[in-house]
Amino acid sequence: MALLSKIVLGASLAVLLAQCAWADTFWREKVELGPAPQSKVASIPFEVGNPATRMGLSFVADLKRGRGLLEILDPEENVLIQVKIGAGQGQFDRILGPFDVTGTFQIRTKVENALGEYRIMLAQEPARGVGTTLFTRGALMALAGACLLVAGLLYFGVRVSWFSAGAGVWLLGMMLKLIFAFKVTPLILFVLDAKLSRPLFLLLGSAYTGLTTAIFEIGAVAAAALMWPWLARERNRGLGVALGGAAVEPLLFGVRAMLVGMAVWFGLNRAPELLGLGTYDYVVVSTANEMTTVSMAWLLVPVQSMLVMLAQASARVLALMSAATGRWRYFTAAFIYIALFDAVVSWPRLAERLVFTPMWSVTLALAPISVLGLYMLYKTLAAWLESSAGMVEAKAFKRGRVEA
Repeated sequence: MALLSKIVLGASLAVLLAQCAWADTFWREKVELGPAPQSKVASIPFEVGNPATRMGLSFVADLKRGRGLLEILDPEENVLIQVKIGAGQGQFDRILGPFDVTGTFQIRTKVENALGEYRIMLAQEPARGVGTTLFTRGALMALAGACLLVAGLLYFGVRVSWFSAGAGVWLLGMMLKLIFAFKVTPLILFVLDAKLSRPLFLLLGSAYTGLTTAIFEIGAVAAAALMWPWLARERNRGLGVALGGAAVEPLLFGVRAMLVGMAVWFGLNRAPELLGLGTYDYVVVSTANEMTTVSMAWLLVPVQSMLVMLAQASARVLALMSAATGRWRYFTAAFIYIALFDAVVSWPRLAERLVFTPMWSVTLALAPISVLGLYMLYKTLAAWLESSAGMVEAKAFKRGRVEA
């Protein structure tokens, strides 16, 4: 088991390092400002041959100090869009077009006394196919979650009420995590980014993100099982609670992606923001960029969602068995496992390259960890069955002695 864990960790880290080396190849422009503060003006021209053309602009800035300005200029150098850039991290996504005239437009950046970096990417016709991609992703995610629940019902004899209990525990942990993330996490990540080098920030920031997930999600499962012992009274019941908590996320997020895809089809600009996915321009541009840089982008998120679902199911079963048997080594294994998994997930997000990274490499990094989770799930269920049988025998032996 120790050797398998070392192999899994080594494979995942190797893929992540390779991914970071490839990440910058898809940006139209990447400008690094340093090591001393700089003041400069740069322009990127782009051609518009048809006034009906639409283009997606993505701009990501990470300035340690200084300020700047992002401008979109028409062929006569009139300013069409102007965005101020301050110190810190920021992202701007906008659909450009339709245009009033044709010719050579410009994306102009001005920075003063700045230190850090910024990146720019352009995508042609960003809305084309985005709605279909989002709807397909959502349908596949929801289908994966439904298949997991059906497998539990048919193969393990799990009851719907146990699924519902697991979904309730997931909701509790997720709410606590989001509250903490909203109040505390941005401050901690800002301090780490300001004080540490970039590689060390990515390492410690990813570890911190993984720990918060383990504390609030796996911790909530163990706490719920200790408060309400019936959740883990027997193996199949515990499995049902775990599967319910693992499947509810792809089900909910899958339905949300389907609704956003339908909103893009019908041009409902407010729908993505109301569903918590950001502005319409952000959803369309980021998805279009991903479709440009990633093969089979429609399949990517569902595959990652399945891997996350398997990891969550494995960790939750371990946490429930720990509460049922009083053996805290199972909880420790679940805690470390899910912290590692979520650290790998958050690495490219902290690097601000999630949309523009060859994300199949992230999936490849998650795959060996998910395989390890399946192995842990198999061993845990077998050990839980043996433990339950042993407890029944012990109770029968005690009952016999009392009767004697």
